[in-house]
Amino acid sequence: MEKQISDKLFTLSLIILVLFVSGLTGCRILGGNPNESLGEGITPGSISEIAPVSLARSVSFRIILPERPAAGENYSGSVMPAIRAFSLASVTVTFQLVLVNPGVATAPTTTLSKTVPVDASGTAVATFSAVPALSCIGNVSITNGQIGSYTDFHGAQDLLGNADNVISLSPIGSKLPDDVLAQTLKRILSSKPELFQKITGIVKWAAKNLATVDYNSASVYDSAEKICLDSASVWPVVSSFKPMRAMSIGGNFGGNATAFKNVPDTFVQALASDNLNWVGIKLSIFYDNITDPVVKIRYRPASDTDFTNLYSINDSDLINMVNKFKMKGINVYLSLVFTQTSSNQAGKANTASYCPDPHLIGDPEVPAHSTGSWWGADSIVPELWWWSPSHASHTVNVATFWSSYTQVAVKYAKLCQQLGVGMFGIGEETDRLFRTRTSGRFPSNFRTELSQMVAAIRAEYSGLLTYGQQSLLYDRPLVNGFDTGASSELFKDLGLDVVGISVAYALSNQAVTRVYSITEMETAWASVFNKYLLPLQNNNPGIPIIFSDCGCANTVNAPFFPCDQSGQTYVFSDLNGNGVDDGMEQQAIYFQGLLNTNRTFNYLLRGTICAWSMIDTDPTIANYYLTHRDIQIRGKPAELVISNAYLDLKTISP
Repeated sequence: MEKQISDKLFTLSLIILVLFVSGLTGCRILGGNPNESLGEGITPGSISEIAPVSLARSVSFRIILPERPAAGENYSGSVMPAIRAFSLASVTVTFQLVLVNPGVATAPTTTLSKTVPVDASGTAVATFSAVPALSCIGNVSITNGQIGSYTDFHGAQDLLGNADNVISLSPIGSKLPDDVLAQTLKRILSSKPELFQKITGIVKWAAKNLATVDYNSASVYDSAEKICLDSASVWPVVSSFKPMRAMSIGGNFGGNATAFKNVPDTFVQALASDNLNWVGIKLSIFYDNITDPVVKIRYRPASDTDFTNLYSINDSDLINMVNKFKMKGINVYLSLVFTQTSSNQAGKANTASYCPDPHLIGDPEVPAHSTGSWWGADSIVPELWWWSPSHASHTVNVATFWSSYTQVAVKYAKLCQQLGVGMFGIGEETDRLFRTRTSGRFPSNFRTELSQMVAAIRAEYSGLLTYGQQSLLYDRPLVNGFDTGASSELFKDLGLDVVGISVAYALSNQAVTRVYSITEMETAWASVFNKYLLPLQNNNPGIPIIFSDCGCANTVNAPFFPCDQSGQTYVFSDLNGNGVDDGMEQQAIYFQGLLNTNRTFNYLLRGTICAWSMIDTDPTIANYYLTHRDIQIRGKPAELVISNAYLDLKTISP
């Protein structure tokens, strides 16, 4: 039973530790003097291996005491009597931060410590500079003084970058939640330090595990340690998932529509030569039009030679293709992707024959919140939108949709099991549909239907399950009609094995008209890691994150809009005068910056399925990709960048 402290809590802000960022960058925890000692044996060179992370704007300690003061004590008194001592002049306070070093197994933590006197007001302040936003344990120790009857306090927190952080401390041995949390982490640090390397956001992870601990138990510390260690023993820790060296070959569209029938051995060998260990293939699934709720597989009739009409991959072709990759030692990731029946929907707009863009399905209202014509929301007849709860066919059609979707997913799950496919994606970029929580934007959710589908898939398939969640869900949710709160817990709610993100991050807040330097691109990607990927990992502790789809066109504006000018005729441009087309160069730097940044973050991103390496062995198809701006990377500088980066990664994680 949790210790009751809420309505009798005394919170004293008498001792405050403030860490000022001071505009410094990098991973050095120092002030302005490069030779400054940080106290207690910490010197400038001792933390150089920490991967660059964002910096905490400030950190303060908040001391939480038990609910009842001892006889004669007054916790809520003025500042002066709060610290008891023979003389304030003799009182000192030691502030300590034990920071987790990500990716430094030989030195899992760095300790910062400063001892300062108490001033005439009874306040002690210590200042550090440029402290990285890492998981930490905080300690405060008072010499020749006390708060209440206590002299030693501790707590823990995952520090946030560019934010004001507050670490709650409780007296050591008090059995308050913050005391138990800190004590548990100290014990894990002593007995299993490797967990500090394997689990991102370890403080939040431990706190969640301790939610049900009995704080009144005499053995609470032993119980808390056991709970966390037991959890760690079964949790799929990130480090157990070897980094993927992957490319996507797309789906049954573009040049692949005919090439999938017999993937050339030369193409398979070319991918193997790019040092891949995974290839991603998209499996198109359909519902025919806005009035049809039945999810289906559509195979191309022999009579249909119109390649604007889109179809699923024939099973026999898929089996042959997967087997060819596996024979080359390349694992396969298959993902279900809702696809419009035709790439030409213009003539069907505002009719019952219109097939909505997959990004919009599942929205409980005609999705005016989207970017309009970009996803075709302005082509939908509102009266036909049966996803609306007020529609007469809503209940029946929703049930039909999920029942048929599950049948299709299970059919492919069985095939994945048969072929030994390593990972199966149950959907991609349908975040109005894949939502497990209610929110302001979405008053209902599909958690029950999704959970039933996952259970049916797991009954047939023993490999890894994921979903390709759109990065816009976190990057620019409102402008695109999403609500982060509806889907941010999806992977945990469904018990998925891998967090998949389909990438469309804006690396610039305005249009780009010049080629970035490598350093600029790395800085832009580091912002994405700090702002989105680190919090995503903290919210999904132990679950590996991959970019299930990541690419950009060979265009200068790719950092702002990755698909800008895609499909436009290629015209050589060399504004920086280095002899390389600016768009080709920008595309290569885009990937170089991403892969470099991931390395500095100790491969926080466990896989990058770079898009795309379409099957371009048909001369006509190859010529198109070389004469048009496109996200295809085959034969472009970006392919060499990826191949070289994968070769380096191959030596680290074969």
